[in-house]
Amino acid sequence: MKANLNKALRIGFEGSFIGNFESGMGNYTRTLLKQTKTFFPVHELHVFEGEKDLINRKWVKSVMPDINWYSYVQAKKNYWKSHGLEKNWASKNIDIYHSLSGFIPFDTDKVDVPIVVTIPDLTFKKHKEYFGITERVAINLKIENSLEEADKIIAISNHTKQDLIKYYNIDEHKIDIIYPSADNYFYKNIDKTLSKEFLKKSNLPQDYLLYSGSISEKKEIKTILKAIKKMPKNRRLPLVIVGKGEYYKSKLKSFIEKNDLSKYCIFFELEERNNFPYLYNNAKILIQPSVYEGFAMNVLEAILSETRVIAADNSSMKEVGGPFSTYFESKNVNDLAEKIDLVLSDSSDTEEQTQKSKIWATHQFSQNKSAAKITKLYESLI
Repeated sequence: MKANLNKALRIGFEGSFIGNFESGMGNYTRTLLKQTKTFFPVHELHVFEGEKDLINRKWVKSVMPDINWYSYVQAKKNYWKSHGLEKNWASKNIDIYHSLSGFIPFDTDKVDVPIVVTIPDLTFKKHKEYFGITERVAINLKIENSLEEADKIIAISNHTKQDLIKYYNIDEHKIDIIYPSADNYFYKNIDKTLSKEFLKKSNLPQDYLLYSGSISEKKEIKTILKAIKKMPKNRRLPLVIVGKGEYYKSKLKSFIEKNDLSKYCIFFELEERNNFPYLYNNAKILIQPSVYEGFAMNVLEAILSETRVIAADNSSMKEVGGPFSTYFESKNVNDLAEKIDLVLSDSSDTEEQTQKSKIWATHQFSQNKSAAKITKLYESLI
């Protein structure tokens, strides 16, 4: 699939998450920028409100606020993102603007620039229990503005598209489903020798379960720990947890100690991100118990790393996990414990199954396909 653009575009991107290496939107931002420039190098990419030291590369131009009036105070930074960005579009001769976090500046009708917005998820609508009322009202106000101002909306999964239609009554023709893709290194063949060397150097156990992602209440990591406790001791494997979230991590540690699970839980920090495929590859199972995911990126990463996956049966999980993953009833501890034991006991050809899953995912979520679809969308608005 190729978009046939006759001229180079000057594309403006909202990049407030580009420096966040622990959030899904941070990964989405960096990957989209890289793949756009890799497959369509003719375009000029301008990232608004980026972390200059992180993205000041030849192929990406960082656009920071005017230092004569701007102070690097978070409140003013947020004001610039919501009200001041459009003033910079004209000065940079932007042909099209793409918000990658779901939020578009207010009063964009003052500037004649086509606008695209990516909506990652609507967790705050489906699971209000994880958000305060003030936070929900603020997010909803910004989302409503973005959906009204945007010329085109990108949903990162069909599930997100259906939620947009359900909660905001959006015309389905205004929404394009364009799947994100993983980082480049996940699409390479796994070097088994390097993978085993990583395991040895990291001091991780030979056999382990894995959770990768942010550490917060809505990710339901406790469900995994409860499931491990349900299993016979001779069937238990330790859970390796990789991710950020110090506040909730302290609550998890208290839960672990209270339930005598310390020997079955390892909080691990990965020093180099390009070692992620080896971390996944050595795990017996990647478990994704979250109550809601706009796009379950850790599921895709695990599949591309040739690792078995067990995921909750909600939101986008089956859409991303595909036909070769295993699913359990969301929040059902007994069901998860049974599914872990089932996968660990599976005597079928695990390597053949993980290879089939990887082939499926590589085709379904290819970087080339994602970049082409987004570029074609830009073309349709010019």
